[in-house]
Amino acid sequence: MALRFIDSFDAYGPVGTDIDDLGTRMSGKWDTLVEDPTTYGFSLVDGVESGQALEMEWGNTHIIGKVFDPQPQWIIGFYWKISTFSGSYRLIRIWDGDDIQVQVSWKSNSTLELFADGVSQGTTSTLNTDQWYLIELDATFKTDATGTCKLWVDEVLEVNASSVVTSGSGNNYAQEIRIYGDGLSPTMAIDDMYMADGTAGINAPVGFMKIETSYPTSDSTPSDWTVSTGSDHYALVSDTTRDTTDYVYTDVNAEEDMFNFTAPTEDTIHGIQLSVEAASSGSEIKEFKSIIRHGGNDSTTSANLMAGPNTPTTILTLSDYQVGTSNAWTGATIAAADFGCEKVS
Repeated sequence: MALRFIDSFDAYGPVGTDIDDLGTRMSGKWDTLVEDPTTYGFSLVDGVESGQALEMEWGNTHIIGKVFDPQPQWIIGFYWKISTFSGSYRLIRIWDGDDIQVQVSWKSNSTLELFADGVSQGTTSTLNTDQWYLIELDATFKTDATGTCKLWVDEVLEVNASSVVTSGSGNNYAQEIRIYGDGLSPTMAIDDMYMADGTAGINAPVGFMKIETSYPTSDSTPSDWTVSTGSDHYALVSDTTRDTTDYVYTDVNAEEDMFNFTAPTEDTIHGIQLSVEAASSGSEIKEFKSIIRHGGNDSTTSANLMAGPNTPTTILTLSDYQVGTSNAWTGATIAAADFGCEKVS
């Protein structure tokens, strides 16, 4: 495993999506979601190329974060822009429990500064306001002076710290990654984010990239679930804006509903992530799993759906390689794969 999480921010809705709806959608994918209740909070704006980006508006503290299993290395990349450099505020923090291992901050002199175990490792060149930059961070965590942390801006290695202590916790690992929108005056936006654990697959920053959101384009087999209307299953789950008025459903264990996606045209595909939103319609908790199937092999993720239709659960299944192999995904193999879900119990 290497690629652990991706987000294009496109599937949460269009620009102008209601903040409460946006929070509901984001809480399904992000483990930490904090906004200052006295300020505007999060919103969707135009992205770096197309689609949407997440804007953290004027306020004191806005945080999004992911919690994983402990890993000795984390690699993070995303596009970032800011309206004003004022003061010095945190942008990225990698945590082990309550201890900060590595941090990136932005400064009033229009640079980014990299810290390891609370010690500055250097700053980047001067950046411009209202301009998108690709920010990438690669850190390995060590309690002795053998750790590394490196910061790239637009594929240029700006800060290169090696043979340094990168653990403030006493452990050679970290498990939580947080992105912060701090400060009283700036507005900042992020887009097309990836997180990787540095093992087989992505074990170095990938450089300029984009994360695309796709929706089912046809039904595959089996199509066991029942449709709320019409006959095309995929048409009921391909909403670009959250819509609970039409759906597929089942109360039969082991029934699957599978879908096809159109082949992407990119030459290099680092991985794919299936995102499925589901809910239990009654008073019982149901077990559900999402499926990526290719070449007779399945990659699955299971989750319990809380009781009640107003408590949807988002299930993420991520695959670095063609399922069951060490071969990279291609457009053709994605088009040949099946994606869907199964009611377990």
